[in-house]
This record gives sequence, C-alpha cells and structure tokens, in this order.
Amino acid sequence: MNEKYVTVFKLPPDQHTPIHTDRIWDFVNPEIQTRCKVLKNKFSIISNKYKSWDEHKSEKGFKDVFISTFKNFQDIYNIQNFERVGLRYINKVKVEDKSSSWLKKYFIPIFNIEKYPIENLDENIIRLLVKKENDVQILVQSTIITEENENFYIIDFDAFFLNLNNEEIIEKADMLHEEILKEFHSLITEECRKKMRGEL
Repeated sequence: MNEKYVTVFKLPPDQHTPIHTDRIWDFVNPEIQTRCKVLKNKFSIISNKYKSWDEHKSEKGFKDVFISTFKNFQDIYNIQNFERVGLRYINKVKVEDKSSSWLKKYFIPIFNIEKYPIENLDENIIRLLVKKENDVQILVQSTIITEENENFYIIDFDAFFLNLNNEEIIEKADMLHEEILKEFHSLITEECRKKMRGEL
C-alpha cells in the first residue's frame, strides 16, 4: 500500500488586497519524500512516503512534522484564523485482478458492485461529502486508474474543519486523523488488514 498525508491550510484573504496565488514557495526534502508548499492563501505539507501519524520505533510521525512546520510558519506569519484546516490520506493499491471479486476480497465498495461490476465499468469515480460529529467534514473518493498498463484502486480521504483559530489547530488535527482512521477501517476487509500486516 502506498499512502500520502496532506495537511492543507487555507488562509483568509486579505480584506484590502486581492490574493494572487501565482507565486509559490516550494521546499522539498527528497530523503524523506516530503515537501512544503506555501502560497499567499494556502499552506500545504505533503508526504509521498508512508509515515505513522504518531512517533513509531523512534521515528518521528507525520504529526511531528506537521506541528514543527506549523509552529515555524506561525512564528513568521502569525495567522489568527484559518478558513479550512484539513488532513488528507490517499491510498493507492495495485489491482491484481480487475474483477469485483478481487475488490470485495480487500475492500468494502462504496457503490453497488453487484449492480455495477467493475469488469463492465469504463469509468468509475465515486465522491461523497459527509458531515461527521464535532464539525468534522470528510470527503471520500474512490476510483480505479490505469498507469503504464497497470490498474490501481485509489481510496482518498480528506477530513477538514472550517473556520478555526490558530490555537485550536494542533488539537483538532488529532480529531481529523481519528476520523480518517475510522473511515478507512470501515472500508477495508480483514483480508486487507492481514495483507497490510504482512501476514499474507
């Protein structure tokens, strides 16, 4: 499995000056496959290498990267309110057999797979925006894509809050992670869990 976390902050636009997003500051650490992108109204931390959310076996988790980067960002800009704070988790899994039986073996489909078997689908994009408890919203998307003659199942979770002040963000990030974790485990099978643990 190949996972990505993306933490996105949309900053409130300046009330006096129009926002221009054409200038981007892009900081990359190739060793840990992590980048930080800063625009005038958007701040993102992107990891293309799997990291646990919390520290694991003395290796810092993505939460540590997020907290450190966010604090440094705030030391410079001191933004008080954020329009959107989100945590995004994208899972990309190689499809070993493009069949409904293979998909059901590892995942709980978010569409009626009996009515629409994937063998018969030329295009498959599912997108759900769901309101959860404590003002969390989560966008769940799934699709099957083809890259270099190989098929991949994408399941994408984007959990977010709207309109947070800067003192709430670190605490709320844990809530976003918990919501994504619950949603992810509700959409995979025990067979998938065994494969993730290396038992198959």
